Amino acid sequence: MILAAGQGTRVRPLTKDLPKPMVPILGKPVMEYLIEHLARYDVREIMVNVAYHHRRIEEYFGDGHRWGVAIGYSYEGAYDHGEILPKPMGSAGGMKRITGGSRTIAASSGSPVWRAASSSSMTFTPTRRSRGS
Repeated sequence: MILAAGQGTRVRPLTKDLPKPMVPILGKPVMEYLIEHLARYDVREIMVNVAYHHRRIEEYFGDGHRWGVAIGYSYEGAYDHGEILPKPMGSAGGMKRITGGSRTIAASSGSPVWRAASSSSMTFTPTRRSRGS
């Protein structure tokens, strides 16, 4: 799951009219680097939780076919007249919503720029307690 629902207040004014995962770096949204990386390591199904300026993310990434992945969207908030009114659930809340708390998933912020040295960095061990930073 890519966590992309936040308002990106720490990087304003860049995120005044743009969700943080859509901030461009070297000509493309930062979240595109993450999707390309996941696709490179054969991740084929990606769920993105969205709220703030969600349409910008959905319009750009669509169903993910351009990257060889299937992208689905989970909305964090209340749907009102065709728009999402953000109601933060916290990182774990968005994940629990799509899994019912019963599946092992990998999660990442929608805005990191990172590069893994090998596919071993994409291995996950299921645990009953979550840790993160």
